[in-house]
Amino acid sequence: MDFKRFFALKKPCPECPFLKDGGYELAPGRLDSIKRDMLDDDFSNFRCHKTTEQITRKQGVEKHCAGAAAFLLANDRMNIPMRLAMAERVLDLEALKDAIPLVDTTLPSKENK
Repeated sequence: MDFKRFFALKKPCPECPFLKDGGYELAPGRLDSIKRDMLDDDFSNFRCHKTTEQITRKQGVEKHCAGAAAFLLANDRMNIPMRLAMAERVLDLEALKDAIPLVDTTLPSKENK
C-alpha cells in the first residue's frame, strides 16, 4: 500500500461527518457506529467519501479520512494503517493534531451497539 498517498489528506473536507460544525449529517447513531467500528478493529479504516471509487470512478485513489484519523489520534487509538504510515515516516502527525480541534473527538455512546 502507498501510505503516503493513502494519508495525503491533511485536514477534514468541508463535508466530513467528523466535523464538529458544518459536516455532512449522518443518520442518528451512524457516526457512533463508525467510531465504534474503528475503535473495535485496529485493521479498519474510514475512507474519505470524496475519494471512494464510487465517486471518482477510479481504482486506487481512495484516501483515509483526515477527520477519522484526527479522531483516532485524539483518542490515542491510531489504527494499523496509521501506525504503518508512521513507521514509514509518511504520516503528518502535526497536520492531524491541527485538525483535532475541528472534529468531534467524543467516544461513541454505549447505546445503539
